[in-house]
Amino acid sequence: MTDVKVNWFEIPVRNVDRAQAFYAALLDRKMGEIDGPNGKMRIFESANGPEGTIFQGDRGPGADGVRIYLHCPDIDGALARCSKAGGKVDEGKSSIGPFGHIAVIKEPDDNRIGLHFGG
Repeated sequence: MTDVKVNWFEIPVRNVDRAQAFYAALLDRKMGEIDGPNGKMRIFESANGPEGTIFQGDRGPGADGVRIYLHCPDIDGALARCSKAGGKVDEGKSSIGPFGHIAVIKEPDDNRIGLHFGG
């Protein structure tokens, strides 16, 4: 049996420039910029290459869709920056036992995004 890992993710947004500013502030990191086949995209990059995107396109954002958890070594810092960046803390930091800690934020396009560290 193989591990299930997130290979790629796409977060739909209404305004890619606003979302880029939000995620850059929330996670305290820069994002790459590309134009995808269907419009503007911003890339979450790592030392291993691109991990996923925010995009402005044909699918709308929302709070009840798939929830992804972004790796976030500084959950407390991210939660402190969240409202200043235009989001809201939906579920504060909580322990998930030996798997670390999680929190959930609602970003400016109403997507509920999880933050995770530990394990």
